[in-house]
Amino acid sequence: MELVRLLDGEGEGTRDPFAAERRFEGRYPATAATIAPFMQGYDRSRESAGAILSFLERRFVVNPAMPSAIRALCAPAREGS
Repeated sequence: MELVRLLDGEGEGTRDPFAAERRFEGRYPATAATIAPFMQGYDRSRESAGAILSFLERRFVVNPAMPSAIRALCAPAREGS
């Protein structure tokens, strides 16, 4: 959420001093419209992490070791493992 300030101009919404995620949609409406895949629920945490990683890779230079490690952790579990 903090990186969004580098991408989008802050809208007219007021920042909550206690929780950055509150009122996010009002402050960054363009980004807020695209982040639903980041929050797919507990049963889809791997997919959510992949969506966040893709978002970051499209917009920032990411240390190559990080995506490799994240993708390895997010890979579906193999049967018998």
